[in-house]
Amino acid sequence: GGTYFKIEADLLLDNVSITSNKATYLFYLTEAKKQDIRIFNSYFEDNIRVLGSNISDDYDYISNPTSVNSITIKNNEFKNIYYGEGNPAIFFMGDTPIDTTIIEDNKVRNFGFVFYNNGITNGSANGQYIFENTKKVYIRNNIVRNDDDFCPTDLGLSPATYFCFSLLECMHCECVGNVFEGFHIFDT
Repeated sequence: GGTYFKIEADLLLDNVSITSNKATYLFYLTEAKKQDIRIFNSYFEDNIRVLGSNISDDYDYISNPTSVNSITIKNNEFKNIYYGEGNPAIFFMGDTPIDTTIIEDNKVRNFGFVFYNNGITNGSANGQYIFENTKKVYIRNNIVRNDDDFCPTDLGLSPATYFCFSLLECMHCECVGNVFEGFHIFDT
Protein backbone atom coordinates (compact mmCIF):
# COMPACT_ATOMS: atom_id res chain seq x y z
CA GLY A 1 0.00 0.00 0.00
CA GLY A 2 0.89 3.67 -0.08
CA THR A 3 1.70 6.26 -2.71
CA TYR A 4 4.40 5.44 -5.22
CA PHE A 5 5.12 8.12 -7.82
CA LYS A 6 4.57 11.86 -8.09
CA ILE A 7 4.36 12.92 -11.75
CA GLU A 8 6.01 16.18 -12.78
CA ALA A 9 6.79 15.26 -16.40
CA ASP A 10 5.54 12.88 -19.10
CA LEU A 11 4.64 9.32 -18.12
CA LEU A 12 4.67 6.14 -20.19
CA LEU A 13 3.53 2.98 -18.43
CA ASP A 14 3.54 0.00 -20.78
CA ASN A 15 3.20 -3.74 -20.24
CA VAL A 16 3.19 -3.95 -16.44
CA SER A 17 1.08 -6.02 -14.07
CA ILE A 18 0.06 -4.68 -10.64
CA THR A 19 -2.06 -6.35 -7.97
CA SER A 20 -2.55 -4.90 -4.49
CA ASN A 21 -4.81 -5.83 -1.59
CA LYS A 22 -3.91 -2.63 0.31
CA ALA A 23 -4.98 0.80 -0.89
CA THR A 24 -2.30 1.78 -3.37
CA TYR A 25 -2.07 5.19 -5.01
CA LEU A 26 0.19 4.50 -7.98
CA PHE A 27 0.69 7.87 -9.73
CA TYR A 28 -0.42 11.37 -8.82
CA LEU A 29 -0.08 14.91 -10.13
CA THR A 30 0.53 17.90 -7.91
CA GLU A 31 0.50 20.37 -10.81
CA ALA A 32 -0.67 20.34 -14.42
CA LYS A 33 2.53 20.88 -16.41
CA LYS A 34 1.54 20.06 -20.00
CA GLN A 35 2.32 16.40 -19.39
CA ASP A 36 1.46 13.53 -21.71
CA ILE A 37 0.37 10.55 -19.62
CA ARG A 38 0.13 7.21 -21.42
CA ILE A 39 -0.93 3.92 -19.83
CA PHE A 40 -0.85 1.00 -22.30
CA ASN A 41 -1.03 -2.81 -22.38
CA SER A 42 -1.07 -3.29 -18.61
CA TYR A 43 -2.99 -5.30 -16.00
CA PHE A 44 -4.37 -3.93 -12.72
CA GLU A 45 -6.22 -5.84 -10.00
CA ASP A 46 -7.72 -5.07 -6.58
CA ASN A 47 -7.30 -1.96 -4.39
CA ILE A 48 -5.50 0.53 -6.67
CA ARG A 49 -5.93 4.13 -7.70
CA VAL A 50 -3.92 4.13 -10.90
CA LEU A 51 -3.78 7.89 -11.40
CA GLY A 52 -4.90 10.82 -9.31
CA SER A 53 -4.62 14.56 -9.12
CA ASN A 54 -3.70 16.44 -5.96
CA ILE A 55 -3.64 19.91 -7.49
CA SER A 56 -4.36 22.43 -4.77
CA ASP A 57 -7.87 23.89 -4.62
CA ASP A 58 -6.35 27.37 -4.51
CA TYR A 59 -4.06 26.90 -7.54
CA ASP A 60 -4.08 30.18 -9.49
CA TYR A 61 -4.97 29.18 -13.06
CA ILE A 62 -5.53 32.82 -14.04
CA SER A 63 -1.95 33.88 -13.28
CA ASN A 64 -0.47 30.49 -14.26
CA PRO A 65 -2.66 29.07 -17.05
CA THR A 66 -1.86 25.42 -17.72
CA SER A 67 -3.35 21.99 -18.26
CA VAL A 68 -2.34 18.39 -18.83
CA ASN A 69 -1.77 17.85 -22.58
CA SER A 70 -3.20 14.35 -22.73
CA ILE A 71 -4.11 11.22 -20.86
CA THR A 72 -4.35 8.00 -22.85
CA ILE A 73 -5.57 4.80 -21.19
CA LYS A 74 -5.45 2.15 -23.89
CA ASN A 75 -5.51 -1.63 -24.26
CA ASN A 76 -5.36 -2.39 -20.53
CA GLU A 77 -7.13 -4.98 -18.40
CA PHE A 78 -8.68 -4.14 -15.02
CA LYS A 79 -10.11 -6.86 -12.77
CA ASN A 80 -11.96 -6.44 -9.46
CA ILE A 81 -10.61 -2.92 -9.34
CA TYR A 82 -11.53 -0.38 -6.67
CA TYR A 83 -9.95 2.24 -4.46
CA GLY A 84 -10.76 1.89 -0.79
CA GLU A 85 -9.78 5.27 0.67
CA GLY A 86 -11.72 8.51 0.14
CA ASN A 87 -13.08 9.20 -3.34
CA PRO A 88 -13.58 5.76 -4.91
CA ALA A 89 -12.42 6.64 -8.46
CA ILE A 90 -9.74 4.46 -10.07
CA PHE A 91 -8.60 7.45 -12.14
CA PHE A 92 -9.33 10.60 -10.13
CA MET A 93 -8.53 13.76 -12.08
CA GLY A 94 -11.09 16.04 -10.45
CA ASP A 95 -10.53 19.79 -10.82
CA THR A 96 -7.74 19.17 -13.35
CA PRO A 97 -7.86 20.72 -16.84
CA ILE A 98 -6.88 18.13 -19.48
CA ASP A 99 -6.71 19.00 -23.19
CA THR A 100 -7.46 15.48 -24.47
CA THR A 101 -8.38 12.25 -22.69
CA ILE A 102 -8.61 8.93 -24.54
CA ILE A 103 -9.97 5.82 -22.83
CA GLU A 104 -9.91 3.14 -25.49
CA ASP A 105 -9.85 -0.64 -26.06
CA ASN A 106 -9.76 -1.53 -22.36
CA LYS A 107 -11.32 -4.55 -20.64
CA VAL A 108 -12.80 -3.88 -17.21
CA ARG A 109 -14.27 -6.73 -15.14
CA ASN A 110 -15.86 -5.60 -11.87
CA PHE A 111 -15.16 -2.11 -10.60
CA GLY A 112 -16.54 0.09 -7.87
CA PHE A 113 -17.83 2.90 -7.96
CA VAL A 114 -16.33 5.30 -10.53
CA PHE A 115 -13.71 4.27 -13.08
CA TYR A 116 -12.69 7.71 -14.43
CA ASN A 117 -13.57 10.98 -12.68
CA ASN A 118 -12.77 14.41 -14.07
CA GLY A 119 -15.52 16.43 -12.44
CA ILE A 120 -15.36 19.94 -11.05
CA THR A 121 -15.94 20.55 -7.35
CA ASN A 122 -19.15 22.51 -6.80
CA GLY A 123 -18.32 26.13 -6.02
CA SER A 124 -14.71 25.86 -7.24
CA ALA A 125 -13.20 29.30 -7.87
CA ASN A 126 -11.49 27.75 -10.91
CA GLY A 127 -14.56 25.93 -12.22
CA GLN A 128 -15.03 27.91 -15.42
CA TYR A 129 -11.32 27.76 -16.31
CA ILE A 130 -11.18 24.00 -15.69
CA PHE A 131 -14.35 23.41 -17.75
CA GLU A 132 -13.15 25.47 -20.73
CA ASN A 133 -9.72 23.81 -20.67
CA THR A 134 -10.94 20.23 -20.38
CA LYS A 135 -11.52 20.08 -24.08
CA LYS A 136 -12.00 16.57 -25.48
CA VAL A 137 -12.76 13.15 -23.98
CA TYR A 138 -12.97 10.04 -26.16
CA ILE A 139 -14.33 6.84 -24.61
CA ARG A 140 -14.20 4.19 -27.32
CA ASN A 141 -14.41 0.42 -27.74
CA ASN A 142 -14.13 -0.53 -24.07
CA ILE A 143 -15.72 -3.69 -22.67
CA VAL A 144 -16.95 -3.01 -19.14
CA ARG A 145 -18.77 -5.74 -17.22
CA ASN A 146 -19.70 -6.18 -13.60
CA ASP A 147 -20.72 -9.72 -12.67
CA ASP A 148 -24.24 -10.22 -11.30
CA ASP A 149 -22.89 -11.13 -7.85
CA PHE A 150 -20.34 -8.29 -7.71
CA CYS A 151 -21.18 -5.56 -5.18
CA PRO A 152 -18.64 -2.83 -4.33
CA THR A 153 -19.91 -2.50 -0.76
CA ASP A 154 -18.85 -6.12 -0.19
CA LEU A 155 -15.26 -4.86 -0.60
CA GLY A 156 -15.71 -2.57 2.40
CA LEU A 157 -16.42 0.52 0.29
CA SER A 158 -18.96 2.99 1.60
CA PRO A 159 -21.87 3.53 -0.77
CA ALA A 160 -20.98 6.29 -3.23
CA THR A 161 -23.07 9.08 -4.72
CA TYR A 162 -22.29 7.83 -8.23
CA PHE A 163 -21.81 4.39 -9.80
CA CYS A 164 -20.62 5.03 -13.33
CA PHE A 165 -17.80 4.35 -15.75
CA SER A 166 -17.02 8.02 -16.29
CA LEU A 167 -17.97 11.15 -14.39
CA LEU A 168 -16.74 14.28 -16.16
CA GLU A 169 -17.31 17.86 -17.13
CA CYS A 170 -15.76 18.93 -20.42
CA MET A 171 -16.31 20.81 -23.68
CA HIS A 172 -16.69 17.69 -25.91
CA CYS A 173 -17.24 14.01 -25.12
CA GLU A 174 -17.51 11.14 -27.58
CA CYS A 175 -18.59 7.78 -26.15
CA VAL A 176 -18.94 5.16 -28.90
CA GLY A 177 -18.52 1.43 -29.49
CA ASN A 178 -18.44 0.49 -25.81
CA VAL A 179 -20.13 -2.38 -23.98
CA PHE A 180 -21.41 -1.54 -20.48
CA GLU A 181 -23.10 -4.31 -18.46
CA GLY A 182 -24.04 -5.07 -14.86
CA PHE A 183 -24.08 -1.66 -13.18
CA HIS A 184 -25.99 -2.34 -9.97
CA ILE A 185 -25.76 -1.92 -6.24
CA PHE A 186 -27.19 -4.32 -3.71
CA ASP A 187 -28.82 -2.95 -0.57
CA THR A 188 -26.54 -3.72 2.38
